[in-house]
Amino acid sequence: MASQPPATAGLTITATTTRLWQTVEAILGRALTDAERGSFTTRLAGLSFAPVQPGDLITADLFNALRADLNDLAIRLAALEGAAGGPVIDRILPEGTPIRAGGLITIVGRNFASAPRSNRVLFDGAEVHGIRLDSTPTALSLPVPLTLAGLPRTIDIQVETPEGRRSPARPVRIEPQARVQAGTFPIQPAGGPAGTVSIGDLLNFAFDVTAQTLFADSLALAAQLSGLAGATEAAWRAALAITPASPMAIEPGQTRRVTVSLRVPAGATAADLRLLVTSDDGAIQSQSDPIQIRVGAPVDVPDPRVGYALDFGPFVTPASNVRPGPVTIDGVTSPGIHVRAGRSGSLIVRVSDLRPAGQPAGSFAHAATLATGPAANWAFTLTPASGPIAAADNADIELAIENRAGAVGATATLRFESRQTASGGGLSPYTGFTTIPLEIVA
Repeated sequence: MASQPPATAGLTITATTTRLWQTVEAILGRALTDAERGSFTTRLAGLSFAPVQPGDLITADLFNALRADLNDLAIRLAALEGAAGGPVIDRILPEGTPIRAGGLITIVGRNFASAPRSNRVLFDGAEVHGIRLDSTPTALSLPVPLTLAGLPRTIDIQVETPEGRRSPARPVRIEPQARVQAGTFPIQPAGGPAGTVSIGDLLNFAFDVTAQTLFADSLALAAQLSGLAGATEAAWRAALAITPASPMAIEPGQTRRVTVSLRVPAGATAADLRLLVTSDDGAIQSQSDPIQIRVGAPVDVPDPRVGYALDFGPFVTPASNVRPGPVTIDGVTSPGIHVRAGRSGSLIVRVSDLRPAGQPAGSFAHAATLATGPAANWAFTLTPASGPIAAADNADIELAIENRAGAVGATATLRFESRQTASGGGLSPYTGFTTIPLEIVA
């Protein structure tokens, strides 16, 4: 029986002697034979319970004394069962940390069967299988079932020997399985406004967010603004709206459309927009490539039929000339490329044709140019620079990067562009691109 906290002053409880001894008999009858119960009754001479008449009120002091007697009774019961050969649970490991569904527990005790796996472990009276081979006659290890319902809750654990003897119940708090999300949420631009951007225009941008994760999630959605000129961030955000509302539920493998709307404020000349998504536990965060908004020019949005991924190879190290790393530009930190000052190296850019299989193959011309930063500081070479890509297929393009000048810590932005030039069979030209931050490192 688990110890309970003392009753507070003024607590009154109606009880009868019959009810009390029914509780005692329930404890005694759990695991003892008739002979053992008789022996145990003799040993209870030191316990005394004040007579209570039906309808009497028990004060807090008297009730706390009764609790203490019952706790002492449980202790004596366990001691007697151990002496009489019945199984007894002394403790359940781990202690001091939550016990979770799917985790491993070890039941430490006495008088278990000498063959550990011939014991039965009971959770609330139902047998739980899976006693491990490395268990011993005094320590039974097994996983907590993932099928337990209603967690978190307290469960009574018992051990039953082959002779049918059961230990007193040991209450244990079981928590739900710890969920550790893993994966990523790629964001693909899916559309933007047409025509030249003017002051007062309401601009709508679409993004497709895909869950490449282990579990379903609830994503916090946010818009990042940088590169502002002519108007404040507050002015840009005055009419900003994101649909659907945050947080957005998403299942593994699912793609959901997110729309960001904002109005061009008075005086604005430029802004860069990104969509930022964050997992419910905060462990995974993804952001889109920036979309450049320039007053007096059309918005350049990459075609959603082209996708990109970077591969630095299996032997990249912190000493590699070209390696992945975070780059901060205009206060926004993004995954990018670190290039050692005055050195050169290469990586693979995987270009994917995201159209459904069976459509005509595309014909792509690739280019790498500097979008921001001094052009004289960098040189880029692509191999191959062009070629066909079948629908739902991809091509690996080697991108060689050379840093020719610039101080350590200087940043730039690389634009990798793929122009699809084939036409016919329902296919017409379009252009996909991605922007990649660069930083010179020592």
